[in-house]
Amino acid sequence: SDAAGYRHAFWMNLAAVVTVGTVGAAAVIAAGPYLLRYYGPTFTDAYPVLIILISSTIPETIAIATYQVVQTRGHIWRSFFWMALPRDVSLVLLAIPLTIRYGAVGLAAAHLSGATIMLLSSVLLVRQLGIAPHAATPEGQT
Repeated sequence: SDAAGYRHAFWMNLAAVVTVGTVGAAAVIAAGPYLLRYYGPTFTDAYPVLIILISSTIPETIAIATYQVVQTRGHIWRSFFWMALPRDVSLVLLAIPLTIRYGAVGLAAAHLSGATIMLLSSVLLVRQLGIAPHAATPEGQT
């Protein structure tokens, strides 16, 4: 019943998720060469892959934060067809040619593309549903 409070909580959560995700991603990217050395000297060559994969966490976290609106509305099947399926199908379709051509960098790029598609799908779905509290079902009714 508190539409303004619901929207405020949504936007505050989104801001917190974006901030923490961005700061965390930046920290891992900055420390990446040092972190990869712990796995062995040949792992430092994977730094471009790390950058791409860590960059994919930004659209993923935003998509997950917006997805909470979809969950509270009970549109799980809709989210499957609008978000999960496009993300996963695009990942597979892009992974095959990109991995053949670019190896691990191509696979990481396919993952980033899938995460970006999920973000766009999530934003479109939430935009369609609106950022407002879902009407509660009276007790005893389903």
